[in-house]
Amino acid sequence: MINLSTMTFGEVISVLFFLTLALLVSKYLPAYFMEKGKNRAIIDDIGKITNEIESVKILYTKESAEVQHKLTHLVSIHSSHRNEERVALIQFYEAYTHWMFTIFEIPIESFHFSTLPKLYNEISELNLYFKEVNKSSSKMILLVNNPLILDKGYALISQLIRYKSWAETYLLQLSFKLEDQERLHTQFMKLNADYVNNELELKKIAEWDTQNRWETSALKQKYKSEKLQEFINCKILWEEFAALTKQYLISIE
Repeated sequence: MINLSTMTFGEVISVLFFLTLALLVSKYLPAYFMEKGKNRAIIDDIGKITNEIESVKILYTKESAEVQHKLTHLVSIHSSHRNEERVALIQFYEAYTHWMFTIFEIPIESFHFSTLPKLYNEISELNLYFKEVNKSSSKMILLVNNPLILDKGYALISQLIRYKSWAETYLLQLSFKLEDQERLHTQFMKLNADYVNNELELKKIAEWDTQNRWETSALKQKYKSEKLQEFINCKILWEEFAALTKQYLISIE
């Protein structure tokens, strides 16, 4: 036990100081270390939360980039399809137009048995252009989404097939007539070398040839009289298709 009566004033002050210090240490030091532990735990928690936030940010950035890439790819596919659709419509229109005017411009009145190869070539070209129209129409059917344009395209193709069949019927009939003329001409020239002995046969050939030429002329006249109306039947649908297609192409720009 401390005897204050025997201590000097300085010693008393020292004792009081150490007692006070001991009291403060015993009262506040545990609370300080407890609070410091809490603060340390909070700091650790904040660190974990920060790491989790950073992980989420990285994951979001990665997923956002993937979504953006997919969207860009989808936009590219959509744009590519639109371009292919536009090209398909233009190619079909060009092929149809070329075929339609090719038929209209066939110079049927100029064909003679001496120009039969030219006539055969015209018939062959009709079939060639028909293949081109079929090819372009197949692409149009595959790529174009507009039902109105497709329906008009089908009607256009059907009308053009009728137009082609009409023209081919006349051209084939004409080719038969001209082949007969060529055959009669060859026979006549051969028999004419001995006119006296072949006079009767030559007269028959001349009569057949005259009849053939008259029928050929009538065939050409009939073709010419029907030609404009057949062309107009196609041209009406052609103009409707062109107007509808133009409006559609503008709408998808």
